[in-house]
Amino acid sequence: MTQDWLSLHRVNMLLSRYVVVLLMHVAFLAVADAAPLQPKKSRRVFFPPNLIKEKLNDGDYNMDGGLFESYVEGVCAQQYGQSGVCSSPCMQKWPDDQSRCIVEGKDGSCICVDPCVVLGLPRYNDFGNEIQGSGCEECVRHKNTKHYMKQSWVILESPVNCGWCGTSCVSADANGPTVLGNDCPDNYQYTVSQCRLQTLNDEDLHGIKTEEPYGGDKQKKDSVGDQANKDKPIGDKVADIAALLS
Repeated sequence: MTQDWLSLHRVNMLLSRYVVVLLMHVAFLAVADAAPLQPKKSRRVFFPPNLIKEKLNDGDYNMDGGLFESYVEGVCAQQYGQSGVCSSPCMQKWPDDQSRCIVEGKDGSCICVDPCVVLGLPRYNDFGNEIQGSGCEECVRHKNTKHYMKQSWVILESPVNCGWCGTSCVSADANGPTVLGNDCPDNYQYTVSQCRLQTLNDEDLHGIKTEEPYGGDKQKKDSVGDQANKDKPIGDKVADIAALLS
């Protein structure tokens, strides 16, 4: 009798453990189903920009009264004019979109251009400030080499390799521009991190050298200085003027 009871007790214990494990498994699946799905980070895919159609000839006066600078003055167009061949990395049309030009001249012909030049044009908001991420960052995201194509910041399926020279986007590799005769005597960036760490502009450097504040801090300092002058007694102001004249 005792042995039967012990056997039955062991069976009940095993069944209880099985039920507990089963309930825990069901609970885990319920929580997993209820958890919100995390959206996958999408990467931008290359899409050819809008056609640039020139309406003036090089040297014509534009609406602002200045002289129009045509893409025919670019290094690629000059080489094409001499050899009759638009050599890589220069292009007249995008590889996967042969139906239209990259840049169309006033006469309707396709101008041989450095394709990166039209990809890194800075964009500005209504206040005239450059939109963050345009310009240098937009330019260097275009990579077509295997090493960089795996990077998450690179635009997928881009047919070109671009770098940022000074204030312009050019066809390039890690060492500099790749268009023959197109050197970069200015600061050069090739990755997004380099764009974000690029050296300060001349105005910023001037502010550091002279230790002068800029923007809101400068206005605050000027207003404090004006208030201090207003609070000075007349005698002190006269003494200050005399000191300056002496």
